[in-house]
Amino acid sequence: MLEFYRNFLKRLSFIGTDWTLSLLHAGSYLNIDDILASNERTSCRVRVLLPSLAPLLLSDVKDKILSEGIDDGYKASDDVPVGKSIELPVWLAIAVGSGRRQILSIDVPPIYRNAFTEVFEADPCVVDLKRKGSMYYMLLCNLLMSGHVRVPQIVATGTKVFQSRLKMIMDASLNASRQDTLSSTSKFDSLEMALFRIGQTDRLQFERWISRHHEKIEALRTVRHVLVK
Repeated sequence: MLEFYRNFLKRLSFIGTDWTLSLLHAGSYLNIDDILASNERTSCRVRVLLPSLAPLLLSDVKDKILSEGIDDGYKASDDVPVGKSIELPVWLAIAVGSGRRQILSIDVPPIYRNAFTEVFEADPCVVDLKRKGSMYYMLLCNLLMSGHVRVPQIVATGTKVFQSRLKMIMDASLNASRQDTLSSTSKFDSLEMALFRIGQTDRLQFERWISRHHEKIEALRTVRHVLVK
């Protein structure tokens, strides 16, 4: 049974290697990359009154309760008022804000807003995704379910970013030496880093094959025996 689950996990992601590449399985329950991406926080604005949830959702109220001690009595200050801006993990914001009631209005993370869109339109390769959005592509897949009005534009921008940066990833994986690897990958997000490592591994295997250090081509034993005679 343990072996079954181990093989099942390997099919969901590149578990057991030094990278993960599981964009095709975005949204899967056991997808570690998807869990990390959807746990990124984004700002939301409350559209209906949320009674007694301020201690849970608002850090300033939570800190005040901890400093004053536990009080089980109801207080109006424990309610989250309409129009209040809060930060939630993306998975929770989508679950609460994209339903029929739409309790929240979801704002997209900063990397997907107009300021970065203009930079991406000019030159996608200059953006440091490792620092600004380390799970850029996987988080984009999660935002598809948010119903946000900017989703079509975000998808178009993300497609252009990937197409433009893919050439940079291929050049780095095929040409970067061990000394150049750190500088070549300093701006890559997690998916780009995975593609880089896959390309670099394949290049090294090909070089070993060319130099006959890997999967050597040898004559069959019967052929060698005939040649000796």
